[in-house]
Amino acid sequence: MTTRAIFRAIHIEGKPAPFDTIFLKIFYPAFAPQDDTERNSGILAPDAQHAPFPVVLILNGVNCPPEAYGWLAQSLCERGFVFVSFQWITNELPGGMQGLTPGIDVKFMNYENYGKGATGSAIQPILDDLEMVNSEGLLESCLDLENISLGGHSAGGSIALMNAEFFSQVKSVFAYGAHTQGSTIMGFPPDYVCPITSEKPILMLGGNNDGVITWSARRYGKTEEDCTISLKQTFEKAIGGTRNDRYLAIFDGANHFTFAHPQDTTTGRPFLDFAPKNNTEHRRIMAEMIADFIVGKDLARFANNENIAIFERK
Repeated sequence: MTTRAIFRAIHIEGKPAPFDTIFLKIFYPAFAPQDDTERNSGILAPDAQHAPFPVVLILNGVNCPPEAYGWLAQSLCERGFVFVSFQWITNELPGGMQGLTPGIDVKFMNYENYGKGATGSAIQPILDDLEMVNSEGLLESCLDLENISLGGHSAGGSIALMNAEFFSQVKSVFAYGAHTQGSTIMGFPPDYVCPITSEKPILMLGGNNDGVITWSARRYGKTEEDCTISLKQTFEKAIGGTRNDRYLAIFDGANHFTFAHPQDTTTGRPFLDFAPKNNTEHRRIMAEMIADFIVGKDLARFANNENIAIFERK
């Protein structure tokens, strides 16, 4: 088995040109080239013997190129998943700047409107396009669109955590370096934790050497931040009940961009980050945890891993 990918372009209604297009990259398990047609085109047939494949949709961090999550795409495709990343440039960043967005619907991101609608504006258009991909062409009938895991990094992780309840096809959620603290700029009281009302499995991942979350504490009315507080508060306060399939795993020495490889230091906020350790081993364990989590395996075996500083479940 090898991993291959195809590209798609989606038109977004209601957005002005040129900010009305999302570009998808859909990774899938494939056979090696079988004939000259495949060798010449580079388009390889899916290894569909175990199809339909569970689908993972990743939401990138702000100004984090989707290529940074290729390591996870490769690892999950080798385990029999389809992995979807995307690139969407808008002019809706602070100050009207153009940049890469995970798709943030700001009208539902304030204190008055939170919970009244999906804060993730890219999710539904992508799900609609995946229906088309699954209905004809190269990946026809290869996607299990009733078994989607919504994942994300940084702001994209926050959007993933906040939005599972709005999409019935989403069966589980995972996030790295993300929480649901409400920004005081958006009218939330200091130290407010936005509730996660979804009754679905959740995997929260992070690092205890995260300089971006540490520096960003002031956004949420905090006077100090040890970079794990926001994640722990989200896990403890935002997620209700005890199902035993909600997990928090904070990696020892991992920073905000451990999850992004290769890292692009020219964009985003890596200049705020602290020096990491054991990045390669951390990513290997994360990929294994995410794969097991999506298929519903118990993650208790990771509880005593020397690379994980905090492991909790509820």
